[in-house]
Amino acid sequence: MPSHTYQFSWAPNPSWSSLYPPAREIHQYLEDVADKHSLRQFMTFNTECVSATWHEKSSKWEIVTRNVQTAHEKTMWADVFVYAVGRLNNYKVPQFPGQDKFQGKQVHTANWPSTINAKGKRVIVIGNGASAVQCTAALQPGTRMLILLR
Repeated sequence: MPSHTYQFSWAPNPSWSSLYPPAREIHQYLEDVADKHSLRQFMTFNTECVSATWHEKSSKWEIVTRNVQTAHEKTMWADVFVYAVGRLNNYKVPQFPGQDKFQGKQVHTANWPSTINAKGKRVIVIGNGASAVQCTAALQPGTRMLILLR
């Protein structure tokens, strides 16, 4: 995806290294925006939403969250509830015949190791979503690739 799709309209970045920057650059941009605008005070990490119930009488949401490290649950009330956790929080590695015999490294784009080096290796990409497009372009130089569309 082009770099401008990863930036906020109220915090533009005129210094992207390229039209399609690497993940570490996008991540750094988001870290910088959070720091510059003191946004971390409004963030909660390592937390899952257990339930969100609309109460007609009070016109309020009752939201129950759970800290995934301590299992501590917290209830809060809100006028507006936006469930925006993203799809990659619960990724699944696709299953395919012969997978148990494969001796190479298997990774998912949702949990990409920063230390991976694919130069000179044979790479198989399974899928055709935005992440597959991005990793394919980044992995292609110096590799032999096979792309399987599901």
